[in-house]
Amino acid sequence: DIVASGKALYVGISSYGPELTAEAMEFMEDEGCPLLIHQPSYSILNRWIERPGEDGESLLDVTARSGLGVIGFGPLAQGMLTDRYIDGIPADSRAAKNKTLEKDWLNEENLSMIRSLNDIAGKRGQSLAQMAISWVLRDQGDRTLSSALLGASSVEQLEHNLGALDKLDFSADELAAIDDAAHDAGINRWAGATASRVRGN
Repeated sequence: DIVASGKALYVGISSYGPELTAEAMEFMEDEGCPLLIHQPSYSILNRWIERPGEDGESLLDVTARSGLGVIGFGPLAQGMLTDRYIDGIPADSRAAKNKTLEKDWLNEENLSMIRSLNDIAGKRGQSLAQMAISWVLRDQGDRTLSSALLGASSVEQLEHNLGALDKLDFSADELAAIDDAAHDAGINRWAGATASRVRGN
């Protein structure tokens, strides 16, 4: 109705799993409403969009097949993929206040992954935050994300994070090292909204 009335040109969805995304696309096509973008959470530590759903296709498979754009939010995993928590939890941090970043997520297993990723980023000449953003935007062929949605608390932080665009390429060895160092950390706080039951969620 909003598009038909001219108040918007197109619509997007967020956090739908692969099956619901396919259903939404079919419904919108039947209604003559352009559905152009999907906004899921995605980071090195939150890879649910890569995993197959009940029909065997991942969200990235579904969006690639249909030409639906994908803009990933949370590429820094609520700040976990920065150097802020390498040596513990600062008193003024979001984790200390349990604000969008739960203390439980900063367990020793996850911190070990973060430290290993920080080492890999250093070898690439990037900060951990820059590498995490570059990784989300890396070339995955038809499954490459359209963009990443960043939050920043200062212009300086934004400018630093945008430095990720200077080095988007990864060697096969670097990607393998990242996969060896880190896996899904169980931090998808939006999993409840993804009701199409992704395997392993």
